Amino acid sequence: MNTWIKTCGMTNAEDAIAAAQLGADAVGLVFHGPSSRCCPPNEATRIMAQLPPECAVVGVWLEESAAEIIKIAATLRLSSIQTYSPAAAGELAQAGYNVIPAIRLTGPAAKVAEWARLLESGRFARMIVDYRGCKNPVGTWDAADLVPFRGRTSVVLAGGLTDENVAVALQRCEPDGVDVASGIEGSPGKKDHQKMKRFMQEVREWDARVSSENSAGASFPKR
Repeated sequence: MNTWIKTCGMTNAEDAIAAAQLGADAVGLVFHGPSSRCCPPNEATRIMAQLPPECAVVGVWLEESAAEIIKIAATLRLSSIQTYSPAAAGELAQAGYNVIPAIRLTGPAAKVAEWARLLESGRFARMIVDYRGCKNPVGTWDAADLVPFRGRTSVVLAGGLTDENVAVALQRCEPDGVDVASGIEGSPGKKDHQKMKRFMQEVREWDARVSSENSAGASFPKR
């Protein structure tokens, strides 16, 4: 089993195509602003026209309402919608959209329970657990934070990931996927293709080690 990789914050076709060629399973296009990673809808159309069909395109929103999201999503052929709003996630799922819920762990504790209840519907194939906003994401990653969501959905880890620490994150939390944005940037809104390449390599080397150890029957995280 390969770890699902999403490269987020794409603002131009060059970076998105490079991510797909390097092996990203999905690219994320940010539609909330103002942000250096915000992607204009016309550029989003250009990006999607040039990506291979096997690379999913995820539209990313924060707390916008379902109605606000649909204003943009209805005109684009997005594979999925990522939102940090439980209310919007529920409405969009009921409307037939493929939704990836995302939770920031710095939010109110009650939101974890709210998301966990929402996942009981079985409508969500993936969930992003985002450590952005934590004082030290690298030192904060904790497999216990993922427990409320395991078994209900595939769990994707985000926040503070780089090519230098993604293997540590995978070992500590054993997520089903990883989501990277600033960790593969050369400058705000522009990706560094060498950083992207090294990030992909680190994840795939981890996958290969896990597969090898599992095949050998050794004591190693089973994913």
